[in-house]
Amino acid sequence: MREAIESVVVSLRPQLDMMAETEQNSMARVGVAANQATLDQYKVQLERLVSRYFREFGGSDIEHISWAHFAEWFLSCQYDVNPRSWRIYRSAVLSYLERIPMDEAFFASSILRADDEERLFRERAESGETEDSLRTKYVLPDDFDRILFFCERNRSVSNVLLSNYLRANIRVGLRPHEYRTSEIRVIPDPRAPEGRQVWLFVCNAKFSSNRANGPIRAIDLSTLNSQAIEAISSSIDMIRLQSQVVGYKSLVAGLSRTMRMIYNSKRSGVTTPYSAYSLRHQAIANWQASYDPVTVAALAGHALVSTAARNYGSAKDAWPSERIGHMNLMVRPSSADVERILSRQRMAQHRKQAGHVGFNPGTTDDMAPG
Repeated sequence: MREAIESVVVSLRPQLDMMAETEQNSMARVGVAANQATLDQYKVQLERLVSRYFREFGGSDIEHISWAHFAEWFLSCQYDVNPRSWRIYRSAVLSYLERIPMDEAFFASSILRADDEERLFRERAESGETEDSLRTKYVLPDDFDRILFFCERNRSVSNVLLSNYLRANIRVGLRPHEYRTSEIRVIPDPRAPEGRQVWLFVCNAKFSSNRANGPIRAIDLSTLNSQAIEAISSSIDMIRLQSQVVGYKSLVAGLSRTMRMIYNSKRSGVTTPYSAYSLRHQAIANWQASYDPVTVAALAGHALVSTAARNYGSAKDAWPSERIGHMNLMVRPSSADVERILSRQRMAQHRKQAGHVGFNPGTTDDMAPG
C-alpha cells in the first residue's frame, strides 16, 4: 500500500502542481488587497498563536516548528472562538504560510482552508446551477432510476457522460471537479476476496471553499463489483477528456444543465431539480446512515467531522439499506485518512482536559483587531 501511495503521488504530481498554482494565485490576490497595517496585525496574531502552541506542546523556535502539526492544533481550536475572530486568526496564519517555500507549509495551508461555504455557493451558482438545484441535498432513489432510464433511452454524449457520473458518484461522492485529479490503482493481494485491492486516489480540492483532509485521500473500492469499478473508471476517463475539450467549469455546468433538461422533460417523470453536486450530497447521506462521523469525514475528504452534518445531506435522506446493498454502493476510507481526523479530535480533547478553555493566544480574551 505504501508503494502504491508513493507511486500515485508521482503520477498525480501535475494535478497537485496545478492546484498549488491556483492556490498561490488566489493567495497572491489576497496579499495585494491587504494593506501594510493589516499585515502587521496578522504578524502580531501569528506570533501570539505560535506562543500559545509552544506553551501547550513545547518548543521555542518558529524556524523549526512543524507547520502541519501546528495547523492540526489550530483547527482543533476553531470552536473556542467566535466566527469573526476565527476568520482573522486564520487569515493571519495563511498569510504567513503562503510565504514559506516548503511542501509542509502548503500542506498546512490546505488543511486550514475549510470554512467558506458561501464562496462555494457563489461559484456553483456562477457555473449555471439554479437556486432550487443548489438547495437539493439529496437524490430520490426513484428519480435516480428515472434519470438513468432517460439517459439510456436517449443516448447522446451528454447523457452518456451523466449516466456514468451518476453510477460513479453515488458510490464515491467526489466533488465533480475532483474527477480530473483522481486515479484508480489495482493492487494484487491473494488474501483479498477477489485476489486484489482496488483503491481510488483523489487529490483533495484545495480551494478555500472546500474541506481538505490532506492533499490526497484514498477510497477503498475493493468490495465493489467489476461493473461498479468500471463505471467509476469510465467516469474519470470521460470527465478528464471532456475537461480538456470544454474546460472543467463548463463540464460541471453541463452536467447540471443535462439534469435540469431531464427534469424539465415531460417524458422523464423526474420530480425534483438536481445539480451535479446533489450526488455528492446523497453519497454522504448514505454514509451517514451506515458509518460513524469520522469514517464519513475521511471518505468525503473533510478536515472536520462536523462539516458533513452542517453542510451536506443528512442520514434521514439516506436510501434504504436494502437498496444500498443490492446496488453494491458502499466503500471504505483508508486507515491513514481516518487516523488524521482522529488525531485532530485527540488534540481537541487534550486541550479541554488540560484546561485550555476559551481561545486566548495572548493576554486578552479576544485578540481580534477592532
